[in-house]
Amino acid sequence: MNTTYPTSPFETDFYQFTMSYAYIMSGKASETTGFESFFRHKKEDVSGKNNFVIFQGEKEVKIYMQQVKKAFETEFFFATFWDYISSKLRMHNSTETVDRFYEIAKAEFKKVGSNFEYTIIPNGTKLYPKVPAFQFKGPKLIGQMIETPITNIINGQTGFETFKYFFPEEIDTIENIDLILNKYKPPKFYRDALKEKAKEYRNATTKILLEAGFRRSGNFAIAKIASMIAIECGWNGTSNTAIFGKVPMKMISGTMAHAFVMAFDKEINAFIAWDKIFPKSTMLIDTYDTIKAIHKLIDNNIKPAAVRIDSDPLEKLAFEVRKIMDEAGWKDVKIFLSGDITPEKLIKWEKDKVPFDMCMAGTKYVNIGDLKHINVGFVYKVVEYDTYEQTDWIQYEEGKKQNYITIKHYPVKKATGKSNYPGLKTTKVVDGNIYMTVEKDSFGFSNVENISNKAKVNFKELA
Repeated sequence: MNTTYPTSPFETDFYQFTMSYAYIMSGKASETTGFESFFRHKKEDVSGKNNFVIFQGEKEVKIYMQQVKKAFETEFFFATFWDYISSKLRMHNSTETVDRFYEIAKAEFKKVGSNFEYTIIPNGTKLYPKVPAFQFKGPKLIGQMIETPITNIINGQTGFETFKYFFPEEIDTIENIDLILNKYKPPKFYRDALKEKAKEYRNATTKILLEAGFRRSGNFAIAKIASMIAIECGWNGTSNTAIFGKVPMKMISGTMAHAFVMAFDKEINAFIAWDKIFPKSTMLIDTYDTIKAIHKLIDNNIKPAAVRIDSDPLEKLAFEVRKIMDEAGWKDVKIFLSGDITPEKLIKWEKDKVPFDMCMAGTKYVNIGDLKHINVGFVYKVVEYDTYEQTDWIQYEEGKKQNYITIKHYPVKKATGKSNYPGLKTTKVVDGNIYMTVEKDSFGFSNVENISNKAKVNFKELA
């Protein structure tokens, strides 16, 4: 189907599959979870000195969520999901083991269901930093699977609408962006520029180089062509499942994102669960404190194949983590760096002998030339989730039943420059301005600057 936006939950990044599978196998797939999509900081390339953007993408998000609802109401979803994930499982497990995993996963998946709710703000809304444009509440697995498509849909459209709003006199730039965004196949001048950029990246390092630009691409068509061009130019792989069947399955991969770590009450419990499900794979260690995280892995003898660092200062942390692992005898554990990586950074890292073995690029790869004006930088984060604790049996007229209590969790990401404000917010749009309240302010934040002075945020203490 030719379209400039995703229409299926299977058109995503592969790490959404691996995390969803890990949720299933750890009994977390059906937990009621809140996710939000927002942007953290203004970008002068997009909105100049202004502290807000003009939201766009409401219609496409609604169409996409209809497709998601249909997908989860059919048995087709799990069958297709299993085709994707089992192809990876078979690389490291026997057929008998994978068959056993299938029975466990299928039984757990039945608990997920297809009920969820979401909000999307109207087109034209003035949206400020850290204020949610999209909110989801429902099963954790569904909320996780939609991260990449939702971000892809709203990022480029909002950026383009914002740039036109603030810089209407930039006719040539607007026309070029319009040519790129509104075609089922990006025009030749953009594809040629993308190929040159892909070669720059490949020539900048001899290390394993992976592509992950789907979320921040201007649209779905760009995401697909960018992944294909990267592979053609010698990159080692991509996270983009939308090109499944066009490249060998071994070249489509992904491990975990911060959401998985934040889905557990303690970071170490996330590491233990991941290691049990995907032993000797890659662990993401920068969610809260990178140095403390690597010590937790070592102290608990959880030895992954690689550790990924996704937050600055990447170079400094790479040297520190390498030293700690070498002293622990983990010289064979690789370091994987990601986060706004450019060819210039890679050249410098090679010159400075930064100890890394793998890297991943996306945002700075796909948003080149005039497209730098449309990358708002939307992220998608887990902000709350429920767990259910068994209590004593309770006597009912028809007999005894196990009683459960709901425990609310409000995870807070603490990586440098990448914090989030926990808890689903109540938003209301009046005359194009968004108003927001936070029902619970017990997370250690001292003032409204943690969200935005411009967001008209009102904090209300619980009675």
